[in-house]
Order: sequence, then structure tokens, then C-alpha cells
Amino acid sequence: MLKKYIRNDIERNHLNEFSETISFSGIKLRAVKNYQKFNKKYRNKNSDENGLLKAGMILTLREKELPIVVEVGEKVEVDGLEYEVIAIEKNLGMLKLDLERIYD
Repeated sequence: MLKKYIRNDIERNHLNEFSETISFSGIKLRAVKNYQKFNKKYRNKNSDENGLLKAGMILTLREKELPIVVEVGEKVEVDGLEYEVIAIEKNLGMLKLDLERIYD
């Protein structure tokens, strides 16, 4: 019962208040981009062997809005920029993708 209320609250508030329309590998959908959470989560692992910080974001979206299956290690495009999926979390119908920016 509590899950139903939490799910409804997420549907009603979180994605409506903070989301924006993005292009996810050619698919238009609403999602929340969070660069700060990515930096906090990967702070200790956030630099490569040259000491350069890795850039990325955590993308939160409704699982049912994504008509494709995304897996860790896959390359995706968000608003014209290329990312690699480094972690996936599913919870209460929401999908969180940890995306690391790929530079040419």
C-alpha cells in the first residue's frame, strides 16, 4: 500500500517538477539530469590515470517510457552527447542510469 503512494508521489511530483524533455538515443522523453549526484557518487573514482576528472550524470526516468532495453557498458546518446552506461538501478517503476561522458 505504501509503495502505491510513493509511486504516485513520484509520478505526480518528482518528474513533473524537475524533469525536462530530452532526446535519449533518438527517443523523446522526460527525465531528470543530475550532475552533482554523479560527482558525489564517483568522487573517489572520478579521475582517470592522468588525474583528469571524469564527467557524467545520473539520468532518472520512468521505466515504462523507455521502449528499449539499456544495459551496463552500452553507449547511448543524450541530447547529442555520447555517454556510456556504467550502472543501472530500477526502483518503483523508476530507472536511474549512471552515465559517463565519452569524449573523442
